[in-house]
Amino acid sequence: KEKSFVEEPPELELKDLTSHLEYAFFEDSNKLSVIISKNLKVDEREALLNVLKSYKRAIAWKISDIKGIDLRFCTHKILMEDDYKPVVQSQRRPVGEPNSLCS
Repeated sequence: KEKSFVEEPPELELKDLTSHLEYAFFEDSNKLSVIISKNLKVDEREALLNVLKSYKRAIAWKISDIKGIDLRFCTHKILMEDDYKPVVQSQRRPVGEPNSLCS
């Protein structure tokens, strides 16, 4: 079975955030992160992080962390050729089906 992010956190690539947001970390290792507002007071920040830490196993860090979800039903691969061109296809209706927009 695949380990959850809580048991085995990955190395993070932290991206630049907008000026009103900042990263906060659950552990000293800087691996389990959340994005919070910079405008929080110190006591609000600590209270928020304490609540999030107490429920960190309930947070779905990735789809395999969600209990009761079978990954075979939730994941698929889209294989594309190197020279693919994205195309928008219109939705097809069976012949004789009334157009719901016109009725």
